[in-house]
Amino acid sequence: MADDTLTFAMGGRVEIGQFQEGITRFQRLVAALTPRKGVKWIVDDLQAGSAVITLRAETEAPEKAAEIVEAYGSIGKALERSEPLRCNKRARKAVEAIKDLAGTVEYVRLETPSVEYTVSRNGQVVSGRAPLVSIGAVTGQIQTLSNRGGLKFNLYDSVHDKAVSCYLQPGQEELMRKVWGQRARVSGKVSRDANLGIPMAIRQILNIEILEEPSPGAYQRAKGAVPWQPGYEEPEAVIRRLRDG
Repeated sequence: MADDTLTFAMGGRVEIGQFQEGITRFQRLVAALTPRKGVKWIVDDLQAGSAVITLRAETEAPEKAAEIVEAYGSIGKALERSEPLRCNKRARKAVEAIKDLAGTVEYVRLETPSVEYTVSRNGQVVSGRAPLVSIGAVTGQIQTLSNRGGLKFNLYDSVHDKAVSCYLQPGQEELMRKVWGQRARVSGKVSRDANLGIPMAIRQILNIEILEEPSPGAYQRAKGAVPWQPGYEEPEAVIRRLRDG
C-alpha cells in the first residue's frame, strides 16, 4: 500500500461555511508539514455529502511523501489521545485551529492509508475509546475509484449512508474491474467507531463481492416462506405478543 494520501473528514451536520473552513485549516496543516520543493499535493477525492477530502502526493521522491503521511498520522494520534504535539511551530498552530474546529462539528477525523484518528467536540475520542478493528464486511455502493499511484475507493455504507475509505494492497487491482457504481460487499480489516459501530475504513481487503440489485417487488416473494399449518399461531397474535413483551 502506497503511503501517499492524506484524508480529512468532518462528521455530523456540516454547514458549507464549516466545510470551507475545515478544508482551509487542513490545507494549512499540510502546507506546514510539506517541504517547499519535492512534493505537490493534488485533490484526489472530494465527498461534499460526507465532508471528506483526500489529497494524493505527486513526487519523484515517494519517501518524502511517506514521511509527511507518517507525521500527519502522528498528529492525529496526539490529538485523539491528548498527547504532546511533536511538530514545528507552524504545524502546531494549524493543529490548534483544527482542534478548535472539532468543537463546532460532531467530530474531525485525520486518516492515512494505515491509520485513522478521531477528535470530537470536547477534543477527545468520540467514544472515549480507540476505534474497534476486526475482520468483517460492509455492504454499500462503490462511488469513487482512484489509481493514481495507489488504489483507494469509497464505499457508501448502506446502513449509515456514510463514505467508508477502502484501501487496496498492491496486486489487488483485478478486484476493481467493472465495480464503479456497483452495490458490493467489501470484506477485510474494518475500523469502526467504538461508540456507534459506524464503519470508517477497510484495509487488508480480502474480497469484493458484487451484489445483484433487488428487483421491484422482490419482497413479495417472501410470502409463504414459512408455510402455515393448522394449529400454528396467527401472525397477528405473534406480533401482538412480541410487542407486548
